[in-house]
Amino acid sequence: MTGPQPGKPPRPANSAILRQLRTIRGRVVAGIGLITATVVTVLATHATDAVLGSASKARFDPSHPFAVTVTHFSNADGIVFALPEPLASGPDRVAFLGGSYSDIDALRTFARQHDGAVVNRDDFTLTITQPHQWKVQLVNLELVDVTKAAPLHGADFHIYTQGGGPTPAVPVDVNLDHQHPAVLGDDGRPIFESGTFTLGSDDVLEFDVHVQCYRYAARWALRATYLDPQSKTRTIEIGETGTYPVGATPRADRFSITGQSPRYETVYQQTASGTVVDAGPGR
Repeated sequence: MTGPQPGKPPRPANSAILRQLRTIRGRVVAGIGLITATVVTVLATHATDAVLGSASKARFDPSHPFAVTVTHFSNADGIVFALPEPLASGPDRVAFLGGSYSDIDALRTFARQHDGAVVNRDDFTLTITQPHQWKVQLVNLELVDVTKAAPLHGADFHIYTQGGGPTPAVPVDVNLDHQHPAVLGDDGRPIFESGTFTLGSDDVLEFDVHVQCYRYAARWALRATYLDPQSKTRTIEIGETGTYPVGATPRADRFSITGQSPRYETVYQQTASGTVVDAGPGR
């Protein structure tokens, strides 16, 4: 049996086991460190995604700062429309004369498609809602691109409907007969002279708009001026069915109204059954 070599102390019998334990412990610690680093990385990634996602949802869009809807109302005795000329022979005239009109919005759309307008008075509610997460401050509302001409005299039709009225809202009066028509309150002063309106998430602002015009046929758009979330002044235009960049409201979507003509080439009359007939020239 060979004894220990000179100068080399004997190794304990369990040294191999200790080396294995140290190796295993090192791998465990390294593994725990890797797992911990991975967990921290995943959590950080999710947190970053959440922040970026939230920021993305709240990012201000100047092309759609708020939502706008226009709801028209008729008087108790119905509503009168005028067209620039009688309806030409064709499917539109056939459909119009054979139709029964209880949907005032459909009739208004029909008149607008033929360059017509409501006569003398128009009442509607302008509803501005904020479906986004940002806040804006409405500081002005004005008429722009106002055009005036002689009252429409081609055709006239009076449709009897069940009268309706707007819900309580900020009262607004617009008189297109004035040289410089403006958006005024019921006290005759500009509605933004006494303050502004702030729209936060889910807020609703309603304007009860009364428009009158007896001397002209007029078209116009509304321009809203507001402060964005960074207090920067911006503008956007409002038409009958949507919002547009400044100066881009299509003619077909501008608001319109006409004074009554002393005589029309054709008068369309609604019968007791609700259908419409051509009664010929009239006043």
